[in-house]
Amino acid sequence: MTTTEQTTNKNATFILKLHTNDDWTPPDYAIVTIDQEFANQMLYYMDVLNQLLNTNKSIYSIQLLDYSPDYFDYFDDDNLILLIDENKTPIRLDKPINIPNDKYHRQDTTILTVCNDRIYWSGYIKHASYRIESDPIDKSELRRLAAEGQNDEHLQAT
Repeated sequence: MTTTEQTTNKNATFILKLHTNDDWTPPDYAIVTIDQEFANQMLYYMDVLNQLLNTNKSIYSIQLLDYSPDYFDYFDDDNLILLIDENKTPIRLDKPINIPNDKYHRQDTTILTVCNDRIYWSGYIKHASYRIESDPIDKSELRRLAAEGQNDEHLQAT
């Protein structure tokens, strides 16, 4: 008799507003998918950061190279218009959104910044000199994602 436990790794997709130091032609939004493992890792980094803050008040963030988000321009799509008009970012998507290929921007460098209560991405777009920074995803949202599925029963097969 063999028993196999199968777990599902929940994930969530977010749209984040981008900010820049240049008004030329920056992308408007980032889209990023985060799974439970990533959320748990970020929560771990936040705990480590809080421990470090107890010994050294000058440490305020942890930065990692991370190319998870895709950057895109706003485009006319009824679903996107409704989401953006009715919500502040981050917007957690309930269903996939189809972003046209010509709306994406290629990234040169993207850094994930972990603070004690939020994460956000910043970086540079390929062949451009301006810096972009996303709205943050709060610790409470990461906790919610990390907790999803923890109470799911393991499927067993014999």
